[in-house]
Amino acid sequence: MSTTPNQTDRIITLDLRPDCLDAGQIAAAIWMGITTPELIAAVTGCELVDGAVVIDGAWFADDNNSEVKTTADNGEDAAQAYVDGGDWTDEAGQGCEIVVTVWQYAVDADGDYVRVNEDRHAITIKPDHDKLIKDAGGDTDCEHDWTSEGEGGSDRNPGVWSTGGTGLTIAKHCTACGLHRTEHSVGNQRNPGERDTFEYRQPETWCADCEAELCVCDE
Repeated sequence: MSTTPNQTDRIITLDLRPDCLDAGQIAAAIWMGITTPELIAAVTGCELVDGAVVIDGAWFADDNNSEVKTTADNGEDAAQAYVDGGDWTDEAGQGCEIVVTVWQYAVDADGDYVRVNEDRHAITIKPDHDKLIKDAGGDTDCEHDWTSEGEGGSDRNPGVWSTGGTGLTIAKHCTACGLHRTEHSVGNQRNPGERDTFEYRQPETWCADCEAELCVCDE
């Protein structure tokens, strides 16, 4: 047989000034029936979500790897802060998409900690273009001047091909060093986990004067 503690079992002094709130003490007081989440919210101005009171407002984040308490003011910023605090570069340098779950902790009517305001955000890690260019034998110090002229496609959209839906393949090359870049864009109608990717190819020879792999300047 279980018993429910009441307010005569223990005396708890609660300091409800905004900068002095103690979540542990408040949770104990609610569990003992001394107060309720609604009363705490009314006195302190803390957010009340589904009958649970958010004490300190901190945002937490996790990608099923490690729970982290952030200093962010909202869920989206918390997800971004979580990603910014890690190293997500893959060996291929293509970047990735990290799905981060964010939430706040609150105290419910039983004095238990529960998650509230839970949401998910997909944070995109951009490709490491310097690595991709270097791996292709290109010059990472070149101030690339990209153009699609001469890359095929239509006259209206040179170097651009549709790959279905909103997907596109976009081919360009640098007029200075000849480096070829092919972007595979999945567009707006992307499935979870899909992302844009890039391929680079450095030609063995390049003439910047005639902007061609085979020089025809003297012809």
